[in-house]
Amino acid sequence: MLSEMRSLRKLNLSNNVQLSLQAVVEIVAALKAVPELQDVDLSKLNCNAVEVFKEIADFVIHNKHLRSLALQRTGMTDALANYLTEPLVRAQQIETLKFDFN
Repeated sequence: MLSEMRSLRKLNLSNNVQLSLQAVVEIVAALKAVPELQDVDLSKLNCNAVEVFKEIADFVIHNKHLRSLALQRTGMTDALANYLTEPLVRAQQIETLKFDFN
C-alpha cells in the first residue's frame, strides 16, 4: 500500500501500540518505497528491536527528503540508537529529531 503512495509527504503512525513488532518492521521497510516522505512519526510504537532500527537506518540512508523523524517512547536503548548514528550524521537534510522519553 505505501509503495502506491509515492507522493506521500507526512506519515504519523504514533500511538499504534497494538501493532506487532513484525508489522512495524514491515511498515518501516515499506517506507523506502515512498521517496518524497518528509515527516515520519513512529512514536509510541513497538519498536524496541534490532530489526526495526536496522530498517529505520536503511530508510534514513535512502530517503533524501526526510526532514523530521520522531521516535519518542519507543523503548530505544543505547545499543539500538547506535544503529542510527551513522545514517543520521550523513542525512544532513534532517531538521528535527525527537528521541525523548526513551
